[in-house]
Amino acid sequence: MSQPGGLNQFIALPVPAQNGDGSVVDVSLLKAAKAIYFASDFVGLYAILGSHDDAHFVSIAWFTGGEGPKTIKRNVIATLKSIKVHRNADRPVAINIAAQRTCSC
Repeated sequence: MSQPGGLNQFIALPVPAQNGDGSVVDVSLLKAAKAIYFASDFVGLYAILGSHDDAHFVSIAWFTGGEGPKTIKRNVIATLKSIKVHRNADRPVAINIAAQRTCSC
């Protein structure tokens, strides 16, 4: 059960099966404060890329592996139109984002 004003929208980000960029996910209805959760064991790097226009993406968070299983939370404050995952790692992992939905009330 979500609490008023809390992180009440959860999205599993699509992670590419091979190295490279994953699918673009629309996050335009989410407020600026986002929590990105990562849990797995891998060797390499995962970057979360954000965009304001779906054409130019920049790294907003990254995760490096190779030291055993990890569960990591990164807080990101950015108003974005979309997000995608960039993989340069030996295996796919689970990455989720939590945020509060914007309200035009």
